This record gives sequence, structure tokens and C-alpha cells, in this order.
Amino acid sequence: MKSIKIIFLCLLAGASHPAWAMDRPENIPDNITEIKATQWYLEKYRSWRAFLTEKPTDLDGWHECFKAALYSKLSEDEISGLLADMELHFPDSPELKLMKGRSKGWTAEGLNIMSWGLADLPKDKYLIERLLVAEFMKGDRLEWSVQLFASEKIYPSLMNYSYNVLMSVSENGALFVTGENTTIPLWILQDVYGLRRDVKILNTDLLQIQEYRQRIFESFGLKMTEDPFDLPEAHPDIPFFYALTISMQEIEFMQDRLYIVGLTSLLSEHPIDNYTLLRENIEEKFLLDYLTVDFNGEPKTATGRMLETNYIAPFYLLKQYYDREGDIVNSGRWQNIIRDLAERSQLSGRINMLLAKENVTKNFKTVEIDVKRLDKELMKVKDNIYAKSFELTNREYGEFLDYLESNSYKDLLEIAEIKLDKYNDTNRQFYTNYHFNHKTSPMNYGDYPVFNITHEAAKLYCEWLTSQYNEQKGRRFKKVKFRLPTKNEWTMAALGYKDFQSWIFEDNIIRLKSNGRKRSKEITEYRFSEYKDLLYPWYSRDWENLRSSIKNEKGCYLANVKVPEDIVCPSGAKGDGFIIASPVGSYFSNKMGLYDVIGNVAEMTDEAGTAMGGSYSHVPEESTITSINHYNKSDPAVGLRLFMEVIEE
Repeated sequence: MKSIKIIFLCLLAGASHPAWAMDRPENIPDNITEIKATQWYLEKYRSWRAFLTEKPTDLDGWHECFKAALYSKLSEDEISGLLADMELHFPDSPELKLMKGRSKGWTAEGLNIMSWGLADLPKDKYLIERLLVAEFMKGDRLEWSVQLFASEKIYPSLMNYSYNVLMSVSENGALFVTGENTTIPLWILQDVYGLRRDVKILNTDLLQIQEYRQRIFESFGLKMTEDPFDLPEAHPDIPFFYALTISMQEIEFMQDRLYIVGLTSLLSEHPIDNYTLLRENIEEKFLLDYLTVDFNGEPKTATGRMLETNYIAPFYLLKQYYDREGDIVNSGRWQNIIRDLAERSQLSGRINMLLAKENVTKNFKTVEIDVKRLDKELMKVKDNIYAKSFELTNREYGEFLDYLESNSYKDLLEIAEIKLDKYNDTNRQFYTNYHFNHKTSPMNYGDYPVFNITHEAAKLYCEWLTSQYNEQKGRRFKKVKFRLPTKNEWTMAALGYKDFQSWIFEDNIIRLKSNGRKRSKEITEYRFSEYKDLLYPWYSRDWENLRSSIKNEKGCYLANVKVPEDIVCPSGAKGDGFIIASPVGSYFSNKMGLYDVIGNVAEMTDEAGTAMGGSYSHVPEESTITSINHYNKSDPAVGLRLFMEVIEE
């Protein structure tokens, strides 16, 4: 037996990958490629540190560990300790020199040390560092710009973003920028593509180096100043711009003189109307398609994607311009783009509150509404966003029409009224009975969902209800805004999982006890992105299966959708039990307390012509929590569910 053990241990010792060997950690992308969360870099730093304890001869591993330390913003002492440990294994190596130089930042000392290290390294490696050193030493920046661009380290979104930065600068202007990932792409656009070479790019980090500042000022024909921010005073004939990525602390002293004109702010000693420049830059010069369509399958942490939040401020100003001009269409278009950006950047709560506060409602006469019932039916979705338990009913919408008529809002009634002239006589008679008979017979369709209304009419109802709610005594919230949801908001509300983390469906994770057993200590993690069959809001213990079916275990349909009538449920119901729409709340709610999110009527989003969730006229495959249903003007299968933002509690 002893000999067998010895043979077994010898075999293990000779294996190239022992069972207990630590896996090599994930490489760290350059921050010109991706920007991860600080915690992610910190975790990777710890993983690399542990790995290098076992494998200290992995030279590339030390570089990955160094990048993780640098991006996680470890202290100088911790980074020095890392480099000291590396020096024990690779003394006087060019890689060590390079990292020592980088650890000192964009300083003369740091860049000189980097240049010494680079001199002994292959020319196809460390292209970012080579470009920085070339710029500092007045080397051939073009050579390294070309190589770095060809290396595909930079995703197209960052190049598009950088292009729009350059387009935000007027002819022969000077542009202050900071950091490598927002400066290098600008150099590449000038060097490789010859774009906007008239723009003087002034990196605030490099300008702290006196010899660089003297050389670059001379090359741009600028007067020498000790403080780069004194340049505008010395050159009143040159327009100076400041990238929106520059920290507020750096330019706080000039905030009242800066005017946003795109992805930059223009410095002006006198008040200017920057709306003209905003419109010209954004609507005529910017490349914006990449914000709405991902042509390249980039990760969400791609640097260009992470910089998208900088669009929100200029787009918001553009929306304000159209509000002032009374251009509802363009105002709504920019508002939708702002909301999409906010959702991707996890800023929905704050941005929605901002948009709601600046909304000006019409001067509606206040009447008493059943505010207690309304408050009771509003279910919290996340943060300050609520959704109504039920779809809007004929009775509720009919009260709105009666209000407009009795108070002589003729123009608004024209927008809101249910128009049935497109139907033949038979259908027109049926829909007239459906929408209006509840006034004379309380048993007829009053609690059924309203449909056959336009997107504009739905928004008008939201505006009217906002005005009424905010004036009611005994209301739960001081100030709110009712509106239609974005597609992402609707999907997460329809899902019904109360503890979701992101408005982006695929980014969420649910943690449940194994097999749903309450006493189990084992937690199972489900990532939404891994489940293509995550279609419906109903589930109890069996997460994976019940959410993929629109029927329960007995074969009964859980929603009012288009199904064959020859399918009979044990209860005796044929199909789903209804021929067209059903009374609101006829089926089980989701975990948030929202009824009929699937089927009955498709529910409008804030995008005209786009509804979600399917209807009695849609088959199950078109009636899921991510289904998008298109409609034109008004539709007999499209209604709405009210969403509400709390502005002041």
C-alpha cells in the first residue's frame, strides 16, 4: 500500500496542472478599453496577489496585478509594496521600470522612467505607455496612435464619444481634458483620421510638467502662463472649452462662466444663448446612432459606454429648449433618450425626479377624486416609482371624459375622446356599448380595461390625474407625477421580483433558497441573462419552470391571451375563459400586486406606437414580460397601466 501511495504522489508531482493549483486570474483590461467597478479591481488585485504567491515567476501576472492595484486606487505604500515584491523576482527588469514609472503618474520623473523601461521592451507591447511617452518627449506620436488604433483596444463607442467631444469645440478652439482614456482617443482621431486638427488639446495632467507645458504652448502659439487655467485671460481671441469629464473641483471657480454646448462647456465672460450651439452640435454634428443601437456587441463596461452619462446634461438642456418652443414631439424624443441613458447608468430615480419637477401641467380645475382608493392601488416598484394594480378601466377613463366635457375643455376633449369611426356599423355598435354603457347600466364593462385611445390621450389622462392628485386632501404623497412607463420600467414591474437590482432586465440576479424550501440554508443564485425562458411573472418555489409557462400545473391559462377554445381547464373554462378583454383583476397578480401584466390589453409605454405584455388578441409567444407589441394611433387591444413617480413625500 505504501508503494502505491508513493507512485500516486509522484504522478501528481509530475502533472503539469496539479489538482490543487490555483487558476490564473482574469486579465485586467486597460481603462481605455473597459472601466470596471472599484470593488471588481480590488477583488482581482487580491486574486492576483494570491496567485503570484504560488507563481512568482509569472512576469505578465505582475503587470496584471499592478493594473488592478492602480485602477482600484490603492495607496502609494501598497503599490510600492507590490513593486518591491516584484523586484525580488525581476530586479532591474524593463517591466519593473515601466511599472515604477506608471506608479508615479503623469509626472516628468514617471514618464522618464517609463521611457527607460520601454526602450528594452518589444515595440508591439505597452502601446498606451508608448503613446504617452511620445507625447511627453515630442516623439513620433503618429506611429503609436496608428498602432494603438489597429490593436483594437479601443471600442467604437469610445471613438464615437471622442468624435462628439471634438465636434463640441468651435473652429480653432482650445480644449481642456484630463486622464488617458478621454485624451488618447482625441489624439488618435487627429493623428490617424486627420479630424479637427485645428483643436488645441490641452491635457491638464501633462500641463503640470513645466517642460511639457512650455513646449506645447509654443507649438500652439500660446503665451506662457504658470497656471494653465490662466490661458483664457491671456488669449481673449481664442474660445476655450472644458470637457465634461473634468472634475468639478478643478473648474469650480469658473462654474458661473461655463455654458454647456455639447460634451464640452464653453467659457464666456458674458451670458450667452448656448441653445443654438447645442442644437447645431448635437443635432447636426454628433454621431448618435451608437447610443440606441449596439452595432459591435460591446460589453456594458466598455469605456465609451461608461461615459454615456455625460450626454444627459446637454440632452436635458436640449429638451428644455424644445419645451420653451412648445415643440412637444422633439421634447418627448429627447426625454425618452435621456431616460434610456439613465436606465443604463442606474440613474433612473434621480433623472426621473428631475424630469418630473420641470414638467408644467395644464391648469385643470380641481375636483374631488377617490384618492384613498387610488393610493391603495399604487404598488411600489423601486425607489420612487410606483405602478397601479389594475389597468385603467372604462369607468375611470369615462370620468375623465365627463370632466373635460362638463368643464368645457373642448380642445382637450378632442384629443381624449374615443373615436370609433374607423369601424364598420356592427363593430362600432359593439365598442360604443363596451366603452359607454356603464353610465346607464353598472353591470356593463365599467371594470373592463379602456382601449381605443391614442398615446396622446393616455398622456393627457396622466397629466390630468397628476394635477388632481396633487390637490387632494388626505393624499399619501405631497407631490407626484403620473405617466406612462419606459420599456425597462414596464418589464421589471411585470416581472414582479421586488428585490431587483437594475432596470436592465438582463443585469439582474435573484437569490433563492434551494428548491424554495424556507428552512434550507443553501442559496441558489439565478442570473436573468442565463434564462431565455424567463417569460412570465408567476412562480413560487420552482423558479426555472413556472416562469416559462403561461399555464399552471392543471393546464389552466393564467392570463387572457389568444388561445384555442377547444382547450378546456378542469374548472370548465374554455381556452382562457374570455373571448375578448376581461374585467381587470380577473387573474392572479404578480408578487408586486400587479394584475393582468400579461394579456387582457397590451399596455402602452412612453414610446408612441409601442406597448408591452400582449393582449386577448396576441398569442402567448407575443404576450411575455419582454414582448413588444406595436400599434398605430388607437387599437382595440391596447390600453394602459398608470405609473407614478413620487416627487415629494
